[in-house]
Amino acid sequence: MTYQTALGLSERRAAERHKSVLTAGKIVVAGRDHFCLVRNVATGGLLIEMPEPPAAGSRVRIETAGLEACDASVIWREDRLAGLEFLLPQDVDLVGRRVSGEAGLVVRGPRFRSDRVAELRIADRHRVVEVVNISIGGAKLRGASGLESNALGQLIMGRPMPALLGNVRWSVGDEVGFKFAQPLSRESMAVLLS
Repeated sequence: MTYQTALGLSERRAAERHKSVLTAGKIVVAGRDHFCLVRNVATGGLLIEMPEPPAAGSRVRIETAGLEACDASVIWREDRLAGLEFLLPQDVDLVGRRVSGEAGLVVRGPRFRSDRVAELRIADRHRVVEVVNISIGGAKLRGASGLESNALGQLIMGRPMPALLGNVRWSVGDEVGFKFAQPLSRESMAVLLS
């Protein structure tokens, strides 16, 4: 099936609401987290891009900002693109938005589980920390207590990643939320999740 055929000729798909987005996504294949780009979304499914999409027929779990984790099937795959069909229709109005509703709540992007060890440098103190999870915007760390909010620092994940500049957003017990000064690129996310 070609990309053009998959995108527009199905009567069922034509009846769905459809919108183009370009946002980070998390796809879980066989229990392992992978980074992907969500290119468009409809109530019945979405189009993703990633270096090695799962094979057609695979069952996956997909999540992106504004879309809670949900189950899907890979309907087709061509090069770096794949078409996914949700097992249950989804409300996709919030996908790609930064803020939701009248309360102005921030729509959070997906978090990726991690078992990496890193070095956190704040001022003249160096701590070895466990990276609990990571997103394009920051990381949850374990093993550093007594840090003040807004303290500037670096998170060193090891080669080939450069030091990630950022600041402490919150600290509870020995857990820390570290916000990156610049969002990670899709290439950096792919390296960190490999």
